[in-house]
Amino acid sequence: MNSELYNTELLYRINLDKLREGCKKNWFGSADTTYGLSPADIIIDETEPIHFVQILFNLKEICYQDDNWMLFSRNGLISIMKNQESNYLQDTRWWGKSFTNEFHSQIDFFIKMFCDVAGYY
Repeated sequence: MNSELYNTELLYRINLDKLREGCKKNWFGSADTTYGLSPADIIIDETEPIHFVQILFNLKEICYQDDNWMLFSRNGLISIMKNQESNYLQDTRWWGKSFTNEFHSQIDFFIKMFCDVAGYY
């Protein structure tokens, strides 16, 4: 196998059709797509203690200014959530350590359910 492949990561993009369906089926809590699916248009209640809500909200925050969903790797998405970890660990009423520890598996599930492979980095 080519050694260059060891240094690559799969890049993903959010599949907007799957996102719309996921919102209809409440996978993203009360997220509202009435005004659209772009980062500036989708309405997300970031206080909902649901992993998919938190993942999508943090992606939305990063992508809001350009109003375009960015491509991301699994490790990049883990880093995004890791940067927010202290917020989740401080509020043990809604979040806490067990919630935070589930992000790796929930990110895998999020990618599998709502994303498409966009290429390699």
